[in-house]
Amino acid sequence: MDFLKNLSVSELHHAYLVTGERHSVRLALNRFFENELKFRTRGNPDFLFAEYDIFTIDDSRALKDWQSKRPAAGEQKFFVLALNSATHQAQNSLLKVLEEPAAGTHFFLIAPAADIFLPTVRSRLCIVKFNEQSEKSEAAAAEKFLKSNIGERFAFAKSFADEITDGTSLAEDGKSRQAKTKTDVIKFLDAVELARRDKNPAEAAVFEQLFQAKIFLRGRAPSVKMILENLALHL
Repeated sequence: MDFLKNLSVSELHHAYLVTGERHSVRLALNRFFENELKFRTRGNPDFLFAEYDIFTIDDSRALKDWQSKRPAAGEQKFFVLALNSATHQAQNSLLKVLEEPAAGTHFFLIAPAADIFLPTVRSRLCIVKFNEQSEKSEAAAAEKFLKSNIGERFAFAKSFADEITDGTSLAEDGKSRQAKTKTDVIKFLDAVELARRDKNPAEAAVFEQLFQAKIFLRGRAPSVKMILENLALHL
C-alpha cells in the first residue's frame, strides 16, 4: 500500500480511514503489518479484525473496552474495522475513542466511502483512497463528464441510472456484466469532486451540491437519474 511504504510504527497516525474494496484493502494492510512492521496478524492478541454491516453503539462500546487494555505483548495494538455504515450514536461514541486513544493503539477503518462518517469523525482520521485499477477508470469518466456539454451529461445520467440493478445487466455484445450499485455512483461522484477540486478548489456551492447528492444516494430509493441530471446542470 503506497501511502504506508517505508513508515515505521513511530511515524504512523493513530487512526486511518481507507476507502476501497474491502477484501483488497484488508490484504494490502495485512501485507503492510507483516512485511513492513513485522507485526503478526494471525494468532496475535494485540491484533483485531472485525466486520460490520452497520457499526452500532454496542460495537463502539466494545471497541472502547478493547482499546483501553494494555497490549498483551510489546507496546502496540492494531484494530482493523471493516464497515458499510455506522449509526450517529456509534460515531459519537467512536469520536471519544479517537480523541483520546490509548498509547500505542492504531485504528484502520475500511469503508466504501468517507462520507458515511460524520465530519467530526472524519476530522480525526487520516483518509486514504485505496489505489485500485477501477479508480483510474472512474477518474477518466469524471473528466469526460466534466468536459461534456449538457446534452452529453444528461445522456450519461440516463445510461448510468439504467445500469443500477440488483443483479447483472447485459452489455451491447450480449454478454452479462456486473450491474452498477449506489456505491458505484458515489465513487463516481468522489472522482468528480477530486477532479473539480484540482481545477477549482474555491467552488463551495458545487461541492455542497456533490455532498448533498451523496446524502440523497444513501436514501432508501434514490433517483440516480434525477440526482445526476441535477449535477449536470450545476456543474
